[in-house]
Amino acid sequence: MPLVSTTPFNVQRLFWAPAYSAFYIADTITVEFGAGSFTYSVPPGYSTFPAGTWDPANRGSGITLSGGNLIANGNDAAHHSGAATWNRISGKWYWETIMGVGGGGNSVYAGILAVGEAVEGNFLGQSPNGIGMAQTGGIARNNTLINTLPSFATSSVLRHKLDLDAQTYEIAVNAGVFTLVDTLEPI
Repeated sequence: MPLVSTTPFNVQRLFWAPAYSAFYIADTITVEFGAGSFTYSVPPGYSTFPAGTWDPANRGSGITLSGGNLIANGNDAAHHSGAATWNRISGKWYWETIMGVGGGGNSVYAGILAVGEAVEGNFLGQSPNGIGMAQTGGIARNNTLINTLPSFATSSVLRHKLDLDAQTYEIAVNAGVFTLVDTLEPI
């Protein structure tokens, strides 16, 4: 009797990178990939990327980078996104983003973006291959609300766990419990 596999034969796997969107001039997102000190402990089994920064070559025109490319600022009244200098297709990765929200509501997002997705004029979570959490706690993918976590205030720390081996993405707000945001299955 032949063995039958319950694992899909051909699963599309994308290269994912930490990402952000900013809308208003006062919106900022500061990232910690591991070169400095984290606010919270790195979860067991997860790696960091100490040499990582926001990528000056992979950002919308309405974004200004500063602080050694660790701080992204919105600089006009339109959505623009950007991604990190590193992307991966495997492994378990952890990073933190500190949210500086000027416009409120859904003006700033933090999350992940697949390599090659548009960053100009789009908010994170607008495409099928981007997932972003807004200040309201709403989490978007493919321009659809897919999950909700507690809203957060300016200076809140979003903690990110990206497990590319299990194809899962989790977020926690400050010291809160990690919540599975979405699987990374293609849409």
